[in-house]
Amino acid sequence: MAGPRRRKYDVVIVGSGPSGISTATSLVRLEPSIRERILILEKATHPRKKPCGGAISSYAQQWLERLGIEISVNSNEPSRVRYVIEQSEYMEYDVVLGAGFRMALREEFDDALAKQAQNRGVLLAQGEPARSFSYKQEGIAVKTPRREIFTRILVGADGSKSTVRSFLYRKGRIKGPQNICSTLSSMCSLHGGHSAGYEKNEAIIDFSSTLQRGIGGYLWASPIVVNTQCFLNTGIVCFQSAGPSTPSLMDVLSEFLQKNGFPLHQKEFISHPIRWFHPSCEFSGERIILVGDAAGVDPFWGEGISFSLGYGDVAAGAILHALDSGDFSFKDYKSRLLAHEIGQVMMERLRQADDIYRSKKNLDFKSALRSLLLRGSESLAGEVRGHGRG
Repeated sequence: MAGPRRRKYDVVIVGSGPSGISTATSLVRLEPSIRERILILEKATHPRKKPCGGAISSYAQQWLERLGIEISVNSNEPSRVRYVIEQSEYMEYDVVLGAGFRMALREEFDDALAKQAQNRGVLLAQGEPARSFSYKQEGIAVKTPRREIFTRILVGADGSKSTVRSFLYRKGRIKGPQNICSTLSSMCSLHGGHSAGYEKNEAIIDFSSTLQRGIGGYLWASPIVVNTQCFLNTGIVCFQSAGPSTPSLMDVLSEFLQKNGFPLHQKEFISHPIRWFHPSCEFSGERIILVGDAAGVDPFWGEGISFSLGYGDVAAGAILHALDSGDFSFKDYKSRLLAHEIGQVMMERLRQADDIYRSKKNLDFKSALRSLLLRGSESLAGEVRGHGRG
């Protein structure tokens, strides 16, 4: 394997989350000899703290299997998911489904994923952020606090606040849509273990408390059990707001937690953006491609793991084509992405988000959501029910 002081690479990947690791492992799977010419730069050190939950969906598990990645982390599958789609003072209408996903601590999941790339011979430089980029003859120079690196191809896998994306858009004078949504989330420990913390092992996703208040998004709460310790991952995501009269996300989230009997520790909530996929964005430029949150993920749920893993499959094919052909424009990257399975799924999710979160029509949200949830969970046992609130 190449030593850590090598200065020239074929591919430098900024970010070692699911999209960065998937891109690296996909490249090695398709072309094993490239492993010594890949460098992943990670500003933090694994295991790194993440405010988001580690919901590993069945779709994410399919991608792990397709990429030949086997990871073992502590996780639990909620016994069920209760989707709240309409509520009033006296009545609540729920869709109750089997979970179809398992919950893990995100820092443990990302750490295990990063080790998979290292096990395949890919060099991962941790604690080494990419500070700046500049075009040079036949490549891009990447400056870190330790050194200057030269690469033929730069991959932005560095999240919603991507520095690679900022460089690409600034150099190309690109103006994109405002496809960033607001999120508040928390991961807190429920003292006393699983039985004393959250006996139901039930995940809750509440659309009613948000949509009825002009917030195009949802609230969630899900338990994560690690050995005998129980954590609660909870938060709110807003893809579209009705305007200045809309209540604050913290107020709506606080009411949701209190209503469901969950602890409320406002100091533990972290605000972070999610960039959702939109086809009018630019995902590439000369010698640069974006993957994962830097490009945009699930525009309905904001779920990143499965789509980030899928991005790596698209990116690897585009990168190897560029290296073989000598054409580093990546002009066909968007068309590759839109034609790929994950592009088609994200386009369908975008249509759903437009219908539910941003529709100007007089939409029956209860019927639309019930249809969407049941249609998307045909393989899961489910029921729709209405019940009194006491």
